[in-house]
Amino acid sequence: TDGLSLDLNPCFTPDGKQVVFSSNRGGRRLNIWSLWTSGTGGITSLASGDTTDLYPCVDETRHLYYQVLVDNRPDPRIFQNELGKNVPTDLIEHGGMRPQVNAAADTLLFVAVNPKTGKREIFKRSLKDELTTNLTNAPDSDNFDPAWSPSGDRIAFVSDRGVDLLGRHNLDVWI
Repeated sequence: TDGLSLDLNPCFTPDGKQVVFSSNRGGRRLNIWSLWTSGTGGITSLASGDTTDLYPCVDETRHLYYQVLVDNRPDPRIFQNELGKNVPTDLIEHGGMRPQVNAAADTLLFVAVNPKTGKREIFKRSLKDELTTNLTNAPDSDNFDPAWSPSGDRIAFVSDRGVDLLGRHNLDVWI
């Protein structure tokens, strides 16, 4: 990128030919952009509007998933958009953040805040039947930043469920 804009949250497309990222190059808001890793073709806007768009990821079927902050909504949203089309779909009824799609392109991991405790929980959502499951289900701990294993059978995530020798909760990576 050019160093003149704020460019964040890079993600390769599954074929490795493009990098998708958040940038304010189109105005005062962060939106989703892509560029070819070959250096040709310029930079293309993938999602634009009066929202702040973060944490993009792309699946094998060329669907883009990203977190959206909308001014009149208190909760972050997760949108899906087919690359090349600007027709976003809001996927999660009660909001969510930091989407991560698996290699099979059939399941999405995301994080949502438990409204009773203020702690984050990790969820998975089937992109086929739209069934959502709380994976951590631990209202007393903060769980976030999920990442799929290459095979898609496990996730790594950050949690404060562990305690040190003094009984203090600390952040560790869990599988």
